[in-house]
Amino acid sequence: AIVTVEELKTSRDHIFRLSTASRFLVHLKVERQPKFYLIQFFSVTCLITAVAIFPLALPPTESYADKRLAAYALGLLTLVGFKYSMSDQLPKAPYMTFADCMLLYQIGTILIVAVEDLFAFRLVNFYASLEGPINSIEVVMLFVLIIGWTILLLYVAKFKKGKAWDQVIAEQHINNQAQLDNDDGDPEWV
Repeated sequence: AIVTVEELKTSRDHIFRLSTASRFLVHLKVERQPKFYLIQFFSVTCLITAVAIFPLALPPTESYADKRLAAYALGLLTLVGFKYSMSDQLPKAPYMTFADCMLLYQIGTILIVAVEDLFAFRLVNFYASLEGPINSIEVVMLFVLIIGWTILLLYVAKFKKGKAWDQVIAEQHINNQAQLDNDDGDPEWV
């Protein structure tokens, strides 16, 4: 059966179909191997984050301040560059995916460590006697962050599973129906 564009628009079915009429509709289910993202994305970004925060082990003195901040900046740039280089391999979604959230948390981790470095440098600059305790705190913080990101990577490897296709299609149908119910004909501006 051939459906005209006018019939689609009057039936409010045009939201889910192409703007031109066709004789058939094809639905494809495409998925990747679960370990693809683990190896190609999560493990690499966790390694970049770990290497970027290694300067926490350096003393918070003036002779190392520029090297530490340079390492943090390099880590941030590397993560952002990696995100854009992987963008053609990652699915495009109009919402934050798990991979997006994880990368954002890694960028946030490096940013927080860089800000902490500035505070530590200032404290040691004004109170030289605090160099030892601050250095110890930073080494502990380094180990806690590395262990935390390692545990998260192991969690992703062992327990994070994709949704079953039946569940994805059911959720998509519910979202499409909700969009139809809320559609009043006016375009939504974000």
